[in-house]
Amino acid sequence: GIADTASVAPLNSKLPPSELRAALTRVPFDALVVHSALPDVIEFLKGEGHRVLEVSPVSSGVTGQVLVHPLEKQPCAKPGAVEPEDVGSVQMTTGTTGHPKGALSTQGAIAMRACIGAQSRGISSGEVGTVFSPPYVSALFNRVSGSLVAGGTMLLSNGFDAKTFLDDLIEFKVNWIGGGPAFLREIVRAARADPERAKQH
Repeated sequence: GIADTASVAPLNSKLPPSELRAALTRVPFDALVVHSALPDVIEFLKGEGHRVLEVSPVSSGVTGQVLVHPLEKQPCAKPGAVEPEDVGSVQMTTGTTGHPKGALSTQGAIAMRACIGAQSRGISSGEVGTVFSPPYVSALFNRVSGSLVAGGTMLLSNGFDAKTFLDDLIEFKVNWIGGGPAFLREIVRAARADPERAKQH
């Protein structure tokens, strides 16, 4: 929702304070959106003087419904719809060749990657996908946007748990999986360990 109307820069909340502080100095954030389950991160960010919006799920609401606190109404810096050339996302690099940098993607590039991703993977309306990439890397960003553009649904688990994975596949009727070799190897192991449940999907 935020990416549709503004620039976003997903960050790794598990970074040590010094690295998180460094990342925060590279991007001119207007606000930081943090899950309420990360109180230490929220406290650190507020202590650094950042404007923090806490997001918490609504347990009895519609799936994906959240509360944002504090809910502030402020005038937009640039009223109106975003343009294709506007910055859509800033992905922080790992800094393997020096200091981490912010790689910019325009709104148009994000939209194009989403369309190409949906078409190349054959994702159609009504399909359910799941990925295990951390939310601060481009793989998740691209796959989620591709699925949503196609009219699909995404199951975003809080990390990968081989013990509950087959249950999730069956309960949510997952059609496709995205993940690196380590995840796929664990999925095969889980299926071989419980072939009867695996056959249900």
